[in-house]
Amino acid sequence: MCVIKSCNESYLESICINVRQQLLSSNVIATKALQLGVKDAEVTELLDRFINEWIKRYNKNSIEAKNLTGWILLNTVKRRFLNNLVH
Repeated sequence: MCVIKSCNESYLESICINVRQQLLSSNVIATKALQLGVKDAEVTELLDRFINEWIKRYNKNSIEAKNLTGWILLNTVKRRFLNNLVH
């Protein structure tokens, strides 16, 4: 799922997995997808794409960002999915 390769790969992978699971189990994501008629596979694909795009821009050297990565990624992807999904 995550496309980044670095010394922090396992750290970022575990965050990506946790965020993805939280988003997929989120009622707000499920409701929005249902309202728009988006299939589960497409929701997963969109969330993965949004996560990967965010990770590509991730500043690997920022300790503060590393500490907040999970929350930042969760909120960023959720907001983007809810606001930018046009079906």
